[in-house]
Amino acid sequence: MARKFFDSDADLKYLDGKTIAILGYGNQGRSQALNLRDSGVNVIIGSPRKDESEVEANSEGFPVLTISEAVRESDILMILLPDEILPEIYESKIKPYLRSGMVFSVASGYNIYYEKLDIPTDIDVIMIAPRMIGRDVRTLFEEGKGAPCLISVERDATGNAWNILLAITKGLGATRSVAVESSCREETIVDLMGEQGNGGSMIFFTNCLYECLVEAGCSPESVLLELYASGENIAVARAICEEGMINQLRFHSHTSQYGQLSKGQGLVDEATKKILNKYISDIIDGTFCEEWTEVQKDGMKKFNEVWDIGKGLPMSQEEEKLYKLLGRR
Repeated sequence: MARKFFDSDADLKYLDGKTIAILGYGNQGRSQALNLRDSGVNVIIGSPRKDESEVEANSEGFPVLTISEAVRESDILMILLPDEILPEIYESKIKPYLRSGMVFSVASGYNIYYEKLDIPTDIDVIMIAPRMIGRDVRTLFEEGKGAPCLISVERDATGNAWNILLAITKGLGATRSVAVESSCREETIVDLMGEQGNGGSMIFFTNCLYECLVEAGCSPESVLLELYASGENIAVARAICEEGMINQLRFHSHTSQYGQLSKGQGLVDEATKKILNKYISDIIDGTFCEEWTEVQKDGMKKFNEVWDIGKGLPMSQEEEKLYKLLGRR
């Protein structure tokens, strides 16, 4: 079982006199910067370019510097930049200005696990990965709650990495909920597989179900409203989060409960598990990482191709019409 940490396990005093640089002021960067500042931490922003996010950070009272300036002026770096652009930015704008004893914190295990960053051995490397979209990291904090997160110490060069890690996690509000000990390896596997397996199956299985129902004579409108367009799934997802996948079934009719539990079993078999295990294996051994790297090197041609496939799905074509009727387009 993984170790769990709460407010009583962390002390903000380990951040006294230290400056945290948030590199990237997007959805996660903004929320984490605001939460830390509200917790009494000195925060500056490192911006990779002059854009709307820099204007927003300035308007919200943060000192905004270039990435390199922020590295020079800080003790702790919190990397909130996209995985795909970080290696290049790291080599040119971060690495030359690192100092012994600094803390390098990532919110995604991707570049650490796949060894994309050559971080000096005298620097602490930690991970704080919220399991929540950036907007709600902030909203939950303002409500006196917190977003759960995965945390890890990948390298404790100073002997103080755990104290710093837990202090930052508390400053973000995560220990109000729970901070679960993990690793960059584990976070990368579960994150990518959640996207590919859970997210991917939701798109393409839903489209398959859509096609089957339309072929059975049901109208596209009624099918889309039943499957997702009505917004009912939002309430179901909230119930799953609060009650658990099985316990939330008690909010459904007995007919629904029986149908889900008796027929759902037939939708997965050993062949399904074989496919999922292959995807997991490709993540672990770096096959997917190499594939994604090649896609980027090729000018995102395949990325645009798969987007075209998604937009071309029958349910996607029909939802454009329905959403216009619903006033969502």
